Amino acid sequence: MDTNPQESPYQEQPALQTQAIEQAQVTPTVTELAQPVIDPQPVNPKKSHRSILYLLIALLFLAIGVGTGWFLFSRDSTGTTQTKTTSTKKTAATVQSTAALQPEDVTNKIRDNLASKYTIMDSTAGVKLKSDQLLIYSDKNSASYKVSGYDFYNYYTSGSRLSITSYYTDGMKQPTTFETDIQTRVAAVYTSFGLTKTDTYSSESASDNIAVYTGKGLVCTIDNPASAMGENIASCGLLSKYETAAANAQSFVKVLPNTTTTTVVGEAQISDSKTAGYQKATLSVSDLKEIGGHAALFYRKGSGSWQYFTGTQSELGCEEYNTTDLKNAYRGEACWDTTTNKDSTVQ
Repeated sequence: MDTNPQESPYQEQPALQTQAIEQAQVTPTVTELAQPVIDPQPVNPKKSHRSILYLLIALLFLAIGVGTGWFLFSRDSTGTTQTKTTSTKKTAATVQSTAALQPEDVTNKIRDNLASKYTIMDSTAGVKLKSDQLLIYSDKNSASYKVSGYDFYNYYTSGSRLSITSYYTDGMKQPTTFETDIQTRVAAVYTSFGLTKTDTYSSESASDNIAVYTGKGLVCTIDNPASAMGENIASCGLLSKYETAAANAQSFVKVLPNTTTTTVVGEAQISDSKTAGYQKATLSVSDLKEIGGHAALFYRKGSGSWQYFTGTQSELGCEEYNTTDLKNAYRGEACWDTTTNKDSTVQ
């Protein structure tokens, strides 16, 4: 909006001036005295007052018109300004939401940082790394993390993880200087994003210390490998997704036997059974202090609570589905018939 004042199309009217009629006092001559006296025609006062009244009324209507126009213009301008301000705020909020820090933002920065010193090799089997090379494999897994308020660790499968392999030869002490350098660089990237170190825990062995960095809605970790066959693992995930996954796993962990404060669970995979009214679920279970893990199997009838069935790493024998509820819940599931030594299904 132009801030310069608008020039009014109406020019200011000059004030009315009343001119006095001076009557000259002149001494009359004899001739003039002889003339009949004729009274001058008086000025009609009604006609003069009416003209002034008309002018005042015109000015009044003009003032009302200008004032009303200005009021409407001002209100429209204010409304437009408020609309623009509201729109600007909404746009800013949308940009802020869209620009929220994501796990990939951090892991991409880690890759760039490492690439500034090392040559990043393609993840091809059989690559013999040199001291200035790294092999980086990426996937969507997140690290194990214990959400506040829960007694177990959990992870979810849509984070961002880098598995980083560096140069190693037999006899090198671990962590090697290359592994330590990687860990230092990854930690520097975390802090550059405003994350702070909040925890350290061990996994599989005391030498495999995992440092946890949190902040900006993220949970990120970095660890040195526990053995010569291991890798540096840098992983990031969204805290909100950790919280959702932990809440969803809680009902299964409650009935899961032999849990400890280092138990780790994944995301429950729930499906409807072939028998109407039944559901089954599978939960990945492991432990920070152990290598490997197993699948925990659960089932339920209707809207009842989840029941633990068993834990397994392979196909079950058909005879293990030995109750009515188990047969209904797992009907049609593949199993091994130990009588015929053939593949079969739960009947």
